[in-house]
Amino acid sequence: MGGTDLRSPLQEYNATIHYRPDSDSLMNAKGLFDLRCVWCRFTCENEQGWGNIATVTVQNETEENMFSYWAYILIGNNKTGKTSFQRYLVCELCGKKLQRLRKNRLNNITHPRMPRDVTTLYTMNSSYQEIREDGGVVHFFRQHFEEGDICILSSLTKKPAIDDIREMIHHLRLRAYNVAAVFLSNGYYNRNAYEISALDWDERLWLDNPKKQSEKVIQSQIEGLAKEFAQLLVARATHH
Repeated sequence: MGGTDLRSPLQEYNATIHYRPDSDSLMNAKGLFDLRCVWCRFTCENEQGWGNIATVTVQNETEENMFSYWAYILIGNNKTGKTSFQRYLVCELCGKKLQRLRKNRLNNITHPRMPRDVTTLYTMNSSYQEIREDGGVVHFFRQHFEEGDICILSSLTKKPAIDDIREMIHHLRLRAYNVAAVFLSNGYYNRNAYEISALDWDERLWLDNPKKQSEKVIQSQIEGLAKEFAQLLVARATHH
């Protein structure tokens, strides 16, 4: 947008446009943005007709007030790659190469193609069951959860994890998040995971993460999945 943020309300922009007096259509001469869908006030310094150039001042009176916020719960037991996946995702979206990912962190998103109004990524790191405290899920959301524009949580599958997840979905929806399950293939094929998949999710995503013998190959595979996931998040935020 050439440094101009049309999402901000009540800001004045100077633009050179093609102007036709008998039309409501306003188009930037260089094609940088289209004002046809913006309610605006404008003054023309030159109204010489179609094909001529007019310099106008536009006052934008609209703002993008709708956004679809998503929280993703990684599902899988220990050693399925959930923590490594989050670490690589932070690297891809926030530009931070971490040897160790700290718990319950909010990081600033720096990805160049992420829309500017999507600024923060929350990562839980450890599975909920590994950091459970007295007070349960309610206490976790009151004391530890950070409301990011994008949130990544984590859970085991073994019982009673399904009850924890059901509560997590509830508390995320109270905060106006859509909630998606993210299943890692190497942790899915058991009855507990099947039952978790049957919960009332807004979406289910599948990460193809087959078992490998080499740790180096495993990490490379998980890093690739995180990069693909980052592209999905960018695309979703761009077309919300």
